[in-house]
Amino acid sequence: LYRREPGAELGSMTLVSVVTELFAGALFVAVWLLTDWGAGLALLISVPTTLVFCYASQPWCMAAWVGIDYLTDVSNREWWAKPRQ
Repeated sequence: LYRREPGAELGSMTLVSVVTELFAGALFVAVWLLTDWGAGLALLISVPTTLVFCYASQPWCMAAWVGIDYLTDVSNREWWAKPRQ
């Protein structure tokens, strides 16, 4: 049984945001510590890289959120989410 609850996409959107922000922060630290680029070149490379990462990680984050949502429904003993025996 497949169904969507109101706000079902909110969790996956939050997960994508958190993962992208962590990636952008790690990229910023790497560019800051490992290169001697100026601010313009750093932005020219970092912003498109972060956007590509965001779009590439979205399907993975959505799949992970579906799994998390299902596991919470199983642990909450939802009527529809009974594991098969």
